[in-house]
Amino acid sequence: TALYKTRLYTEMEERGRQMKALNDISSRLANAFENIDELLRIITESAVEILNCQAGSLLLRDENTDELVFMLAIGGSGDELVGKRIPLTTGIAGAAAMSSRPVIVNDAQRDRRWYGEVGQGTALGAVESGVSPRQFVSNSILAVPLTARGMVIGVIELINKRDASGFDDRDVELLTTFASQAAVAIENSRLYRSTDEQLAIRVQQLDTMQRIDQELNRTLDLQRVIDLTVENAVREGLADAGALALAYPETSRFLIAGSLNYPEGVMQPGSGLDLNYGTPGRVYQTGHPWLLQGESMTEDAALLPGGQSQLAVPLITGLQVGAVLILESKQPDAFNITTLSQIQALAEHANTAITNAQLYTQLEDANQARAKFVGFVAHELKNPMASIKGYSEVLLGGLTGPLNEQQQNFIAVVRRNVVRMQQLVDDLRDLVAQESGNLTLRFAPVNFNNVIVETLRPQQRAIDEKEQKVFINAAENLPLVWGDELRLIQIMTNFISNANKYTPISGTITFTADPTMNIWDTSGPAEVLYCTVSDTGIGMDENDLSKLFTAYWRSDNPRAREQPGTGLGMTLTRGLIEAHRGKLWVESKLNVGTTFHFYIPLASTMEADAEGAEEA
Repeated sequence: TALYKTRLYTEMEERGRQMKALNDISSRLANAFENIDELLRIITESAVEILNCQAGSLLLRDENTDELVFMLAIGGSGDELVGKRIPLTTGIAGAAAMSSRPVIVNDAQRDRRWYGEVGQGTALGAVESGVSPRQFVSNSILAVPLTARGMVIGVIELINKRDASGFDDRDVELLTTFASQAAVAIENSRLYRSTDEQLAIRVQQLDTMQRIDQELNRTLDLQRVIDLTVENAVREGLADAGALALAYPETSRFLIAGSLNYPEGVMQPGSGLDLNYGTPGRVYQTGHPWLLQGESMTEDAALLPGGQSQLAVPLITGLQVGAVLILESKQPDAFNITTLSQIQALAEHANTAITNAQLYTQLEDANQARAKFVGFVAHELKNPMASIKGYSEVLLGGLTGPLNEQQQNFIAVVRRNVVRMQQLVDDLRDLVAQESGNLTLRFAPVNFNNVIVETLRPQQRAIDEKEQKVFINAAENLPLVWGDELRLIQIMTNFISNANKYTPISGTITFTADPTMNIWDTSGPAEVLYCTVSDTGIGMDENDLSKLFTAYWRSDNPRAREQPGTGLGMTLTRGLIEAHRGKLWVESKLNVGTTFHFYIPLASTMEADAEGAEEA
């Protein structure tokens, strides 16, 4: 009786130790989910500790191969087992996994299922038990399946209790309880790692897309955008070759606009394909991406010689497929759904850049065509207008005989209108050249006092006719400015002519010019000639001021409408000043007057900048 009580007390004490250890381990498992390796170590060591065993191992199931893989082994030379695999259908661990039930074997050497998961003569617990690996014998084995979400994900296998007793149902119950907690912890860790990996992949994809977007949107050159699209697609898709084919429904053909890594004579830029040809044709017809590889990839489908995988995605604008992006690889099964999704996202981003580049190219072509047309018209009108103007002046001069008053008035109207027409053609030609970047300026040091004189001389008659007064507040020896002298005269002529037209009889026009430091733009030329042109004319309200530099715009003010104009002068003038690295701004008050402010760089500043650049 005393022996029974002692044994019972000892068992209860051991049971208490096990339950306390199980409780402590639960909190450790909950805190180790971020590190799967640490978690597996805690599970294996804890299982060995709870049942006081010599050795133990943890095996996880590889769902792709249906094998059990040794993830961790405790005891002696058990490290040799890590990474080894055993078939799911064999061994004691396999029996536990296949049946989803614990397996006890207390005479392992006689059990046919035991073929030495721990190796031939190399035991898990040899060193720990004080027995050499060659002498270690696996007598008792307990294998318990790890089950999560109704599936066996692995097995905990324990070997030899230290007290040499065999495993019993109480051990099974205890280890099964522990295994259920361990399985949940492993699944949580896997889920955390999977979520973390997916998040990292997504962040990387977003970073990649941002970088690609920056590259694509940095240029409006169509060919550069196409080449960048193909290069990025080949790199991100891990493809051997790639191409982008633009669709032209009117010719029923694809034009290969860009390609990478295709051999000579295959998918080269400038070559073509039928709109119904192969994978590109299928994508064009359906508007859906297409993936060909494995058995579905036939030799005639491959565009790349030796190609065994092919992926194509559409670039859609509105409801129309405008292009197809094609990737190919010589490796079988090179692409997957993730690759397809990634390349499709890239194509969507690229499509916007390609569309913008195409529109920009069309706009450039239209501007060039307009410039050519305006140049042609200006050239063709030049001689007829010169003849009309010349003959009208001959008639008005009386060289062909006297004219009565009515005839003189009619000829004068003809002359004024042909001059106005000539100015309109000149302004239109200059504006188109300015907008298309074809306006040529010849820069050199210029005497601005001469610009003032050459501007006022032809304007004097119009000023005298309106009995206006002109005040010039400028030194007689202004420093040289940097500019095109003819264009500077054109700028000043526009200002003085504008002031003359919109200033009533007996009004005043004031011009000032002062060399000064550039306080308006610290990044511009350091020293400038600051000028103002003020008048006491009809002025402008806020609405007119906001539209002043809009091409072809004219004020609705009836007093402004009385004066002839093209609506191009101020737009052209601002462009010319900015082409001189200057700046123009205006102040005006209705029925009071207007002041135009502008500056242009001094020649000394520009020459000093040029010398500094040469030295650098």
